[in-house]
Amino acid sequence: MAGLSAEDLRELAQLKEILENGTYYDLFGVGREFERAELRTSYYAISRRFHPDRFYRQDLGGHEELLEQVFARINLAYRTLDDPDERSRYSREIGNRGGKAPPPPKPAPRKTRRSTQKGQRVAKIGTAEEDDTHTVEFSLGPGEPEDADAGEVPGAPSKPEAKKAKKKKGPSRAPPAVAALQKQLVKRLKKARRYYESGLEDAQSGQWIKAASSFYLACQFDTRNADYKAEYEAANSKARSHQATEYVRMARNAEDYGSHREAIVYYQKATELNPPDGIAYFRLGVLLLKLDEEDRAALDNLRTAVSKDGNKIDYRLALAEVYETHGMKLNAHREYSVATQLDPGNETAKAGLRRTR
Repeated sequence: MAGLSAEDLRELAQLKEILENGTYYDLFGVGREFERAELRTSYYAISRRFHPDRFYRQDLGGHEELLEQVFARINLAYRTLDDPDERSRYSREIGNRGGKAPPPPKPAPRKTRRSTQKGQRVAKIGTAEEDDTHTVEFSLGPGEPEDADAGEVPGAPSKPEAKKAKKKKGPSRAPPAVAALQKQLVKRLKKARRYYESGLEDAQSGQWIKAASSFYLACQFDTRNADYKAEYEAANSKARSHQATEYVRMARNAEDYGSHREAIVYYQKATELNPPDGIAYFRLGVLLLKLDEEDRAALDNLRTAVSKDGNKIDYRLALAEVYETHGMKLNAHREYSVATQLDPGNETAKAGLRRTR
């Protein structure tokens, strides 16, 4: 069944928009001076709606990554505001958002001024913003009227020459809209750098989940930076491995208390993170066989366990026994044979070889 309704997707899109264009205060609906209980109430309300575990094993229609990414950023926002030092740094970073910037001043209109003095005409060409306006001076000949046409006065530059006489323009300024986009880009790149540096610190201290969140945000603010992307992928891989290890630990605890169903759930969560080792797949396969459920799923998990940890004799023997149970003697013989190579004195492996000849 579908795990995310149309309303859920709309709210996720709104949360993503706030995270990208608003502030953490906007996200949780709190002011700069808030009570911690107020922040926690808002955070828990969002968590109840969009915690990824709520949609475990549900069809999310391809929106799994969106859900995980948005929730990771919500967690980062909560940790930032909940820590007084981090909150102070974040508040300084965002400044006083909300007010619109004043519109840029309009350029002064172009002016052409002519002043007439006795025996002299001065033509001033330029704009109010130009600081090196050209001045063309010339003398009137005897008997020549002072209102003579400037174009007919001897010594006056011809029209093509007058165009050349105009001041050379300085560096052109970008239109206000372009300038605003450039300013916004600079701010985004600075934020990306800060998140990247924070991620490096988290990685050095072994906090891989936090590091992955920081690197992810760096990638969001600077989508073309290959270094940020590489660090995110490496940290995310280690974060997933770390989380898978934690799920395995929880599953083993459940097994110790005889809660096999609960253990299966945790092992399944671990395998969904594709850990590098085979323990979660092996234990999941063994438990499924123990409860006489989903033989095919048990076989698939044991195969994966062997592919990840081929030198584990327990994995080989468990897989061989499943093959033998299903009449797949050639496959079973192969696994027993590898097991005897790993441990030549293993009686179970030698007995299996004799049965599957």
